[in-house]
Amino acid sequence: VYILTISPFPQSPDGFEMLHAAIHGGVLHPSGMPLQTWLNRAAVNVLPFEPGLSLSLISALSSAVALFFLALGLRRLQV
Repeated sequence: VYILTISPFPQSPDGFEMLHAAIHGGVLHPSGMPLQTWLNRAAVNVLPFEPGLSLSLISALSSAVALFFLALGLRRLQV
């Protein structure tokens, strides 16, 4: 359901900056988020969707992976 309702456009000012950096290359504002910039660039170049939708999908995937590892850690701690 989430994938069917995902926004194809950035929803924040930082989202537009990330989209621009993913399409044209470059560095984001300080802290730079190098891993996120690299993943965004790869998503825009590899996925067969519009750039905004590609960034939304990679963000959703990143969130799912983070939640998986959080659940794995909590399970390991028996919480």
